[in-house]
Amino acid sequence: MSKEHALKTVEVGGGVALPDFLKKHTDVKVSGTEDMGSDFTTPRIQLAQDMSPQVKKRDPEYIEGLEPGMFFHGVSRAVIGEQFTSPILKIWNSRTLFGEEGEVACWSPDMVHGSADPFACEGCPFSEWKDNNPPECKTFQNHLVVLDGAPAILSIRLSNKQATREARQIRTQAKLLEAHGAGLYAFQFTFTSKLVKNAAGQSFFVVTAVPVGPVQSEEEYLAYKAMAEQFANINTPPANFGRKEE
Repeated sequence: MSKEHALKTVEVGGGVALPDFLKKHTDVKVSGTEDMGSDFTTPRIQLAQDMSPQVKKRDPEYIEGLEPGMFFHGVSRAVIGEQFTSPILKIWNSRTLFGEEGEVACWSPDMVHGSADPFACEGCPFSEWKDNNPPECKTFQNHLVVLDGAPAILSIRLSNKQATREARQIRTQAKLLEAHGAGLYAFQFTFTSKLVKNAAGQSFFVVTAVPVGPVQSEEEYLAYKAMAEQFANINTPPANFGRKEE
């Protein structure tokens, strides 16, 4: 599929008109964009890069048909493609410190408390800049989405300007949509990959997303609402805790 595919976008904030079936659901108490969030054992949606083992035919992790710039399911290994559409049930930031072998050495679901010593992220040497070098403990913006009727997590690693800019744009759009009062999950987003270059001229893909309108029915809305409430306060380790970075 061409990267030039056209997406039907909507104006965020006051430019979005709620359908009648959503107007009676504008007193939602569950926020989808709070900073205090959670990370839990749920399948992850991953974005393939040129160096991903899943795109190398001779690698044991190879997935047939997967190419750089495509999303794939981390558990079923199903190829999703260059884009997919889903509501966002929740957005939250977390931190992960990877060990020398790529294993998860420490994680913080709320950017405040870590799983290792020291317990607090504030003051931890791995969370601070050193000699103009970014913290060794990496920050992620996580999105709880729905794929084939089941929840999944799409995480954006905020390790470069391009990825961080796209992630902030997603969060800004989400906050504006959430202001309607029906809940962030009342709206669909189309996630796609975008090819960018860093200052060194290296090319890689980042995740971007645009809102494409409200969900199609009240039944669908209530299902997403129930799912968002179910996962609102869950706080367990990342899916790859103790294993190498995926």
